[in-house]
Amino acid sequence: RGFHVSPLPNFNVRFRTGRTESASVLSSDEESGRYNEVRMNSIATVFLLLNVALLMLLPRRWAPLPLLAGACYMTRGQGVEIRSFSFTVIRILVGAGVARIIVRRERLAGRMNSLDWLMLVWAIWALFSSGFHTDPAAALTFRLGLVYNACGIYFLLRVFCQSLDDAM
Repeated sequence: RGFHVSPLPNFNVRFRTGRTESASVLSSDEESGRYNEVRMNSIATVFLLLNVALLMLLPRRWAPLPLLAGACYMTRGQGVEIRSFSFTVIRILVGAGVARIIVRRERLAGRMNSLDWLMLVWAIWALFSSGFHTDPAAALTFRLGLVYNACGIYFLLRVFCQSLDDAM
């Protein structure tokens, strides 16, 4: 019993009781049997850290570029799993973007428009309707990620691109 560690190239290590595998880091929750897993190689980790730093440091007009780079150049397989929640590179970047908005006290330009309200209505319906599936817990987990991605990216871009000049 206990954790067995096997160092691999690019600092990818997998921890798991009973056996060693490659390409990720695992820690187990003995009671639930669920695992926390990091599925990122060193290149993806450096890329993510660079984009988070750029997202925090660039002026508001240029802040969407790290989001775009993360969405275009990283696969959905690169990320961190904590229990049943999956945090891909883009989700981590959205979280960093929200942190930037809070720290810098950035806001939407003007008031919320009709599309903003439609996004919120869609998000509420997506979460509410997960209760009508055969496995509501799994549907809710999936929908939470979907709403986080869609609303996070939408509202971040609304804050960062406040005029037509910001978008060009």
